[in-house]
Amino acid sequence: MLAAQRTALPLLVFLVASAAGFTFPVNCDFSRDGSEAVCIGWCPLYISKNVTTLRCQHNGWRIINGTRLHRFAHLISLDLSFGRISQILPDSFRRMKELQHLDLSNNMLSALSTDFSELPKLLSLNLSGNPLTLSSREPFLVSSSLDTLDISRCSLTDLWEYSCGKLPNLSELRIRNNPDLEINGCPFVDNIKLIVVDGEKEVVAKLKIVCQYNHSSKPNAPSMEESNTTLAVSKSSADTISSKTFFVYLTACIFLLFFTGLTLC
Repeated sequence: MLAAQRTALPLLVFLVASAAGFTFPVNCDFSRDGSEAVCIGWCPLYISKNVTTLRCQHNGWRIINGTRLHRFAHLISLDLSFGRISQILPDSFRRMKELQHLDLSNNMLSALSTDFSELPKLLSLNLSGNPLTLSSREPFLVSSSLDTLDISRCSLTDLWEYSCGKLPNLSELRIRNNPDLEINGCPFVDNIKLIVVDGEKEVVAKLKIVCQYNHSSKPNAPSMEESNTTLAVSKSSADTISSKTFFVYLTACIFLLFFTGLTLC
C-alpha cells in the first residue's frame, strides 16, 4: 500500500503540473560549477541564477513567447535547436538583456519578427536549417549588435538588397548549401568582412567589389546583369587556371620520374 502511494504521488504531481502548463527538467545535466545546463526534450521550470548557458534541444515547442523565456533573463547563451518552432511572438526576448549567442537552427521558422532588436548584446544568431522566406522590400531581421549570422541550408531562393539592411554591425554572413540562391542587388552592409558561400571565395570577392561600385556615385558603375556575367566569367577563368596548374604539375612529375630513371641506368 505504501509503495503504491509513493508511486502515485509523483505521477499525480506530474499530471497536475502538466495541466497547468509547467515543464520538468527531465534528462538535464548540469556542469560542476552550475553555469551550464543541457536538457534534451524538456526545458526546466526553475533554473539557478548561476546558469549562463542553456542547451534545450528537441524541446517540442512550436511557439516562442515571453512566458516561456522570461525566467531565463540571465542567460548569455541559449540553444533551442532541433525542434518544431514555427513562430516567435512579439516581445519574446524582452527580458533577455544579457544574451549574446542564440541558436535556433533546424526548426520550422519561415519568417521572423523584429524582436531580435530587443537583445542589445546579441553577437551570433544561427538560423541554419529553417525554411526561411525573405521579403524583397523589407529586412527580415533587425539587430544593432549582431556580428555573425548563419542562414545556411535554409532553401533560400533569393537574397535581396534590403535583406540585411538593418544589421549595421554584421561582419560574417554564412549562406552555405542554398543551391538555388540568387542574389538580387547588393545585400551586404559596408563593414562585412567574411561571406561563407560553399568555398567560392573568388566569386564572393568579385561580388563585394561589384557592390561597392553599385553603392558609389561613379557614373560607369556596372549594372547587376553585367555583374552577374562578370562573376560567371570569373568563376570559369578560375576553373581554367586550376586545370592548367594541375597539367603543369603532372608534366613536371612525369619528367622528374623519367630523368631519375635515366640517372639510375
